Parts: sequence; C-alpha cells; structure tokens
Amino acid sequence: MVHALESYTALPYNMRSPCPSNPINRPAYQGSNPISDVWALHALRIVAKYLKRTGFLLFLHPTVKALCLILGADIRTARIKDAGFILADTLRKFLFDLNVDDGLAAIGYSKADIPALVKGTLPQERVTKLSPRPQTEEDLSALFEASMKLY
Repeated sequence: MVHALESYTALPYNMRSPCPSNPINRPAYQGSNPISDVWALHALRIVAKYLKRTGFLLFLHPTVKALCLILGADIRTARIKDAGFILADTLRKFLFDLNVDDGLAAIGYSKADIPALVKGTLPQERVTKLSPRPQTEEDLSALFEASMKLY
C-alpha cells in the first residue's frame, strides 16, 4: 500500500531534475508516470478491498482526493484543504485495524534517535528526490517526531 501511494504521489518523471536527455537513461526510481500510475491505483484498490480480509497483522497533493476515495474515506463534504488530513486519518485507521505497531517508538526508536534517522535519510536521494516537494532537515526531523506515535 505504501509503495503504491508513494509511486502515485511521486514527482512526475518529466519534472525530475536533471532530466536525462534520453529516456533509456532514466533511473529505476524515475517518478510517477502513466504506466506506474495505472498499476499504483490498481494496487490501492486491491489493498482497500482485500487487505483487512486476509488477517495480515503485522501525506497535500493533488491526487490525495482520489487516494482517499480509493481507500474508502468519505469525502463527500470535505474541503480540498482537508484532503491530506483525511488521507492520513484513513491510513492510520488501516494500520490500527491491521494491528501494526503504533509508530517508531513501538519498534524501539526514541526522540534521541531522530538526528541519526535524518542523517541516514538525507543521502537517500533516489527516493527523497521523488517527493512532490523538497524537504529540509527540519522537515525530516518533524516527520520522524510525528511518526513516533501514530494512533
């Protein structure tokens, strides 16, 4: 589910900088594109329909409204500016219903680990450069802090 969300909301392949002069030179992590968008949406529909049935217990973007609908959120009366929050709540409910550990703290991380987590994230440009918006160290710190507890 997370990979499908990430794929669908990634920076489009033709907006990546620097843009390869020849499409054959695009990296594997090229960003969203017409082919991966079809499969990402299909994956989200399958996850929304079947994941809870299996018993498996182990972010504002223009596409958030579509993702909310696919994942089953009721957005009939929602304002566009609230779509990101609704998507986040929908994802949290999914994680809670599947009995997923409640954030980074539940798997042993603490606020003291945040600087190391940020430092380890910064060089991961093949992934971070696909974000629809650039992020700073402060953004990443806030993200990790907010991820310590999810429910």
